[in-house]
Amino acid sequence: MAEKTIHIPYGKGEATLTLPQERIGSILVPRHHAALSIDDAVTACLRHPTASPPLREMVKKGYYPCLEPFTGFHAAPDQRTQ
Repeated sequence: MAEKTIHIPYGKGEATLTLPQERIGSILVPRHHAALSIDDAVTACLRHPTASPPLREMVKKGYYPCLEPFTGFHAAPDQRTQ
C-alpha cells in the first residue's frame, strides 16, 4: 500500500499528513494572485457595482456625489427614550 505525505501550511509552520494513496481523491492547491491596490479596488467597485447602476449613471451631470463609508457605527436616537 503506497502512502503519500502532504504538507499543509498551518499557522506559522505546517502540518504533515501521511495517508494511503488510495484514500486521496485530489489535492486542491490555491491560486496566488497579485495584490490589488485599494485605489484600483474602489474604482472597480464604483464602476461595476453588484446591486445598482454605476454611480456615473445615477448622478446628473454637474452634481457631485458624497460618498460615506459605512463603519457600522453612526449616531442614532436611543429607542428607549422615545
